[in-house]
Amino acid sequence: MQPADWKVFELQEARVEPLKGFGDVEVREIYNTGMWGPTQSAEDRARHAIRFATQENRYWPRWDAAHSAG
Repeated sequence: MQPADWKVFELQEARVEPLKGFGDVEVREIYNTGMWGPTQSAEDRARHAIRFATQENRYWPRWDAAHSAG
C-alpha cells in the first residue's frame, strides 16, 4: 500500500524552448519522482558491474593482441 501523498509523476510548469526548424515551442516535462538517481559516478558503476560480472563468472575479457603476439 502506498502513502496518501506518494506521487510517481509530477507535471512541470510549461516553458518555451527554441527548436531548430520549428521556432519557439512550449513544452511541459513529466518528472518521474519515484525513480532513484544514483550518487555513484559512471566510472564507479562500471567498476562495480565488472566486479560483479567477474564474481559471477560472466566476464571474459578478450586477449590483448599486443601482449599475445610475443
